[in-house]
Amino acid sequence: MNRVNIFKSILWAITGVAIAFGMTRMLFGLGSVSNLSDATPWGIWKGLNVVPGIALAGGGFVVTAIIYIMRREEFHRYAKVSVLLAFLGYLTAATALVVELGLPWMVWHPIIYWQHHSALFEISWCVMLYLTVLFLEFIPVPLEETGRLAGIRKFLTKYKIVLVFLGVMISTLHQSSLGTLFLIIPEKLHPLWYSSLLPILFFVSAVATGPLMLILAVLTISHLYRKPLENDILSKLGFASMIVLAIYGLIRLIDIG
Repeated sequence: MNRVNIFKSILWAITGVAIAFGMTRMLFGLGSVSNLSDATPWGIWKGLNVVPGIALAGGGFVVTAIIYIMRREEFHRYAKVSVLLAFLGYLTAATALVVELGLPWMVWHPIIYWQHHSALFEISWCVMLYLTVLFLEFIPVPLEETGRLAGIRKFLTKYKIVLVFLGVMISTLHQSSLGTLFLIIPEKLHPLWYSSLLPILFFVSAVATGPLMLILAVLTISHLYRKPLENDILSKLGFASMIVLAIYGLIRLIDIG
């Protein structure tokens, strides 16, 4: 068995366990798989599923902004990978949200019942809108294999820059709104980490970790399929993330100082 098949087997095993836990949750409630309750509605679950998953999916809006807005064409070869990673990341986060909702069959309510003063309302709409934008950005890739929907592919490709701008705007709102969510619940955070700058810090950290997640994906693909690496291109992304992380550290030092 080669390394690709081993990797796929591991992923399928994880998927099987996840499906089993998901079915158990739907049949016996969230507490049966998470030990959460009305008294303790948050736990390590929230810190390991939605929040970091969304940040790691930040490579989609960061890399597309670098390519199409900043006109750095040398990164264009990684556009499809970054958008696919972002789409899968957001899809995973959306699935996790459905699983952790107390009444998952009411997940559609934010579409109809608008709560303009709710941080979760903004987050819900950002997830739905950005998932739609990512789907429209990526769908031309599989459509390359068929000529029956060439018109749709041509239309989406023609207006890709519009989708890029929408994706950057929506993802910026979403990344910062996750910080807003923690901003309104100071009792959930250690005083060292609570700050009025949380929305900014969340956004900056997403900008930094998004390209790093892309680099990890490229390294994994290269290892599995024995493809050569373009270290000069990847090193530029890594250097950019290092600069952004330095900015993040500077903001934190100023904040706690």
